Amino acid sequence: MSWEHPTAALDVSSKRPEERIVGFAISPDSVLANGCREEELSSSVEDKSMKSSPRVADLLQKSMEDFYRQGPLVAPVACGTSERSQMRDRLAMVCDTKGFDYAIIWKMNVQSRLMYGQTGYLKQPALMGRSEHPEYYYRNSIKLFAFPLGLGVVGRVAASGQNEWCTNVQQLPMSQFHRADIARSAGVSTVVCVAINGVVLEFGCCALRRKDTSVLQYICTVCGAR
Repeated sequence: MSWEHPTAALDVSSKRPEERIVGFAISPDSVLANGCREEELSSSVEDKSMKSSPRVADLLQKSMEDFYRQGPLVAPVACGTSERSQMRDRLAMVCDTKGFDYAIIWKMNVQSRLMYGQTGYLKQPALMGRSEHPEYYYRNSIKLFAFPLGLGVVGRVAASGQNEWCTNVQQLPMSQFHRADIARSAGVSTVVCVAINGVVLEFGCCALRRKDTSVLQYICTVCGAR
């Protein structure tokens, strides 16, 4: 006697969604053809993807490190502000980002042909956290000094267009740095002068700092070499 049962059509629609793959019914515990369970295969693919490309966390960390090393490249400028005010904002950003205590804009007087300190930026003593403060140096530089082309660090940079980085102006002779005396009195050590757009920008600080070309490039970028 035959006990054969009639063959019934496979009802895929009756299976739960998680038990259907391309029209074939499988159980949740079934093993795929390569010998890995579904969750193991997914984990393997994810691991390979992580190894082949940088992690988002790594990229974010690198981006933050670049930001803190280089500083922001765009200065926030309020609408309607004057060009002089905008430049002062840029000077302030360079000082705050790169650790300078002051900045002075030296500009040529057409009639006298001398470089005069026009304006600048001076960090407040409370923001510096130390006893030395370059206010005496800053104010007297603007009030008392003017430089012909080729004389002093300001005059040399104005004449040549070449940047100068002086690591310890207190030790320089008066013939090379005319404000050495007031620099010693105010504790100013490092002075950097950069020629940009027909003016000379002077940055300084009380700390001894070696020449850093990335800082010079940052000044040119932020202060807008046209």
